[in-house]
Amino acid sequence: MDRKSVIGLVLIGLILSVFTIVNQPSKEEIAKKAKEKANKEQISSSSKKDDKVLKENKSTEKKSEEVKVASLVTEETFYRLENSKLIIDFSSKGGSVAAVYLKEYESYNDFKKKDTKIQPLRLFGKGDAINELSFPINGADFKTGKLDFSVKTKTKNKIVFEHVTSEGKTIDFVYEINKDAYDIDFNIQMKGFEKSVSAKNIQLDWKASLRKTERLFKSQRMVSTVCYMQDENGLDYLSETSDDDDVAEEDIKWVAFKQSYFSSILKPKNGFGKKGTSFKIKNYNEGNDKIYTHLKDYTASLNLNLENAENVNVSFNWFFGPNDFNLLKSYESGYDDIINFGWGLFRWINIYAVDPIFNLFNSIGMGIGLSILFLTLVLKLILMPIQWKMYVSSAKM
Repeated sequence: MDRKSVIGLVLIGLILSVFTIVNQPSKEEIAKKAKEKANKEQISSSSKKDDKVLKENKSTEKKSEEVKVASLVTEETFYRLENSKLIIDFSSKGGSVAAVYLKEYESYNDFKKKDTKIQPLRLFGKGDAINELSFPINGADFKTGKLDFSVKTKTKNKIVFEHVTSEGKTIDFVYEINKDAYDIDFNIQMKGFEKSVSAKNIQLDWKASLRKTERLFKSQRMVSTVCYMQDENGLDYLSETSDDDDVAEEDIKWVAFKQSYFSSILKPKNGFGKKGTSFKIKNYNEGNDKIYTHLKDYTASLNLNLENAENVNVSFNWFFGPNDFNLLKSYESGYDDIINFGWGLFRWINIYAVDPIFNLFNSIGMGIGLSILFLTLVLKLILMPIQWKMYVSSAKM
């Protein structure tokens, strides 16, 4: 080793040593990190306790199909509908969808236990979501989210909630779960409001805080947002990485609360009107109770696009399920557009070449890992002639 090499190595060593000393954290920063770690462990411990309580109460819920919890005003009662794909809990407070579980999937925390029993994945739980009517009446804002609803009728697959105002006006929320499917039918019926409410002001407000389901929380948050299908200009969506909001510039066909692998999609029969329709996505700041358990806060304020308020009857289809391309495409409503296959030519290649090959390997019994491995080999073989020409060209140069 010559003299110049020795001097170079010594200088590099000195630079690295100085860099390490200058950039080492202060005592205050070390103490702050330790405090944040303790907070995370405390929240994680609390989350595990909540999951344990949920499991203990599950058998009781199945027997009675009703779970009663204390409320400051009155007792809130939960009712359950389920099929082979979904478990959905409804609340008498607001007559809304309170919790959704996917039977064929489980969160990473449950998957890593490697037991034989699948613990249904929770998209959102009790206290995480609300769907309510909102409109002005007699100079005041009327919202159904905190009103008491009674069960008018209930069968194995259908439940009807009813709220009767002091003036005798009625609001019915009708939910019917479809057999062996990831969706439910939802109807809103109103009677007696035609003289006191303007139809153009009747809104459906849908809010939800979707739960963490994956191991890599940061990555899951980076692809989670509100998507909406416009009547003319197609799919649009809010920012996936920061707080964002938008107002509709045209009528809306459907709105989706999307995360990495699962989505909730609400589609009205006749579309949402653009006037008054808006969307919002909000991240959690440090210190928020949901920062380690939930993804983001999703909000959609949707104009029901009514012509009059006499005997209102509005129909919706509500999807809760995986972001599976073929499944979403089967609804023939453009739901599959929420899956990011890339742009331009690459999107078409991924949809009509890469995805079918992957599904072929997966359908013949290969695991996900092996399917990805063989897909990679196939793509390498297909691209080999092009790569060979590139190597030869590089060698000649």
